Amino acid sequence: MRRARWLLLSGWLVWTLPSLGCGSGVPARIVGMDDRTIAVGEQLELTVRGTVPGEISLESPVLADAQVTRLASETATAIFRWVPVASDVGVKPLTFALKAGGQSATESVVVTVVPSEAGRPRFLNAPYNILLDLSQSQTATLPIAVKDDDNEAISLAIVGGTELANATLDVMPNGKTAMFTFSPTPAQLADRCSFGTQLRARDPGGLEALAGIFIEARNGCGAEPGVLINEVLYDPPTGVDPNRDGTISTSEDEFVELVNISGKAIELGGATISDAVAVRFTFPTPTTLQPGDSAVVFGGGTPQGFPARVKVFAAPSITGGLSLNNSGDTVTLRSSDNAIIDSVTYPAACVRCTASIGTSINRQTDLNRNTLFVGHDLVQAAVGKCSPGARANGTAF
Repeated sequence: MRRARWLLLSGWLVWTLPSLGCGSGVPARIVGMDDRTIAVGEQLELTVRGTVPGEISLESPVLADAQVTRLASETATAIFRWVPVASDVGVKPLTFALKAGGQSATESVVVTVVPSEAGRPRFLNAPYNILLDLSQSQTATLPIAVKDDDNEAISLAIVGGTELANATLDVMPNGKTAMFTFSPTPAQLADRCSFGTQLRARDPGGLEALAGIFIEARNGCGAEPGVLINEVLYDPPTGVDPNRDGTISTSEDEFVELVNISGKAIELGGATISDAVAVRFTFPTPTTLQPGDSAVVFGGGTPQGFPARVKVFAAPSITGGLSLNNSGDTVTLRSSDNAIIDSVTYPAACVRCTASIGTSINRQTDLNRNTLFVGHDLVQAAVGKCSPGARANGTAF
């Protein structure tokens, strides 16, 4: 009985079967191979089949970590296994060879290697929130670190359009560490007390990550936070679609409306909205409200169709949306350093508010922090059951 044997050829361990003396009229071919797409770090496994028994090997390219292994249960089959790394990203033709007696054949398969999501750069300790106490220092500094196991070097930079005057980002050669420094001038501090910028880390494979930096200046800053909660909808009215996404929902149409009532731009990045139980939403950095701008956070859905000066957001499902209780709750807006900017507790702070009110509750006088809340339809000249991003009468802030 003739036996198969292993041979070491050109650095490859391949298997051979002797000619069995039959089927000599069948031409040697490699069959049944399809193009494949594989991510970096995943194992590619291809079944390489010949029409006749023989020696199967990878002819090109040379892949140091690839293996061609005989499938013992088949007479003309081998298994090719390979795990691509980041440098393999792209289109890579693989050519296999079959040698059977005096015959030989080759067949190519195109393998497209794509970046691995598992290898995406990741900012450590983000989001970055800095409280700049001007009574102690005029400069804010923050070390930045990025983790990326796939690549030795990445690019790290400030996102264009979010640059801050008098801020620098000193990046080390490998792009994985940097020092952010911000020294606001008296003119900047006279204009605003909160600032935001954004960083981008990108690896050679094209995967990237973003991180926001939020700076809030205290103790000597000329402009103090001037955002208030102006309207809350905890019991969406029947047949109304406040977030304008085409779906009427008792949870996704809930909302909290904030308005910048100051004369200065305010950065909300890193600020949070919570109910009595948990944080329900964190504002991305940067989120800048100009004087008179509003921000509306809905319980979910896809808010759309609002004016440019109304910044709309949807609370993520992972937090349970806004989850505002009809029987009573506390809505709190906190800065990134957890200081309370504004808070409303209903029904205590609301006149004649009930669990089934069927309207939003609104400041009795829009934008007046010193007034109680009332049902939306009780505000003078009010239009409709609610007015996200607008005064109760429907006009712009």
